Amino acid sequence: MIKAAVFDFDGTLMDTLVDTALCINHVLKNHGFDEVPIDEYKNIFGGSCYDMINLVTPKTMNDPVLLHEMDVEVQYHYSKHYNENCKPYKNIRHAIRALRKNNIDICVITNKPSRLLIPLLNEFFSDIEFKHIIAADSGFPLKPNPASCNQLMQTLDIHHDEVVFIGDSEVDIQIAKNARAFSIGCGWGFRGGESLIKAGADYVIHEPMNVVEVVNILNKRSLKDIMEEAKLILKMLK
Repeated sequence: MIKAAVFDFDGTLMDTLVDTALCINHVLKNHGFDEVPIDEYKNIFGGSCYDMINLVTPKTMNDPVLLHEMDVEVQYHYSKHYNENCKPYKNIRHAIRALRKNNIDICVITNKPSRLLIPLLNEFFSDIEFKHIIAADSGFPLKPNPASCNQLMQTLDIHHDEVVFIGDSEVDIQIAKNARAFSIGCGWGFRGGESLIKAGADYVIHEPMNVVEVVNILNKRSLKDIMEEAKLILKMLK
């Protein structure tokens, strides 16, 4: 039975594309680099802010010190403009409430730093009880390393087959695989359904309420598996 639903944040719970892209472009322009079309940022979400900056600056730059400086500038600028264009995806809160009605714990694992994450959660999800939140600065390696998900399972005292990870990027599917959890790819996010299918998502959906349907399917399948195992054990004991 699924006991915990672990959500990615950017591109899964909230559409933060425009605010993030504008902040990175602001810093790129200040350092004399070309700005990047907003839609192109959809293909680089998933890693850290540093990783994103590295991907949109010239390959010939090769200056870790400057990249770090730009990373700090982007995060500072974003902290001042984080909520100007972003919004939760339609029906995502309804889906979370439906999961909670089924006594499923709601968690977040994201590569976003907590000081940029928590204000958004407080502003747009203040009525949602998040059982566990792990951000980029929570002391674990970033996704897709499974350490954060493994710690979450240990804290909640649940097994890998009682967890479903919901996210919009290949990184989210990979962390689920690495943690041996179920994965749901969000086709409404930045990457789109095709890339999630290629990444090997167990399920790919295109509407947040479909999360509830998939969890119900997983729970029915899990119950059936348990019954079949019980029948096999009884047969072996005869």
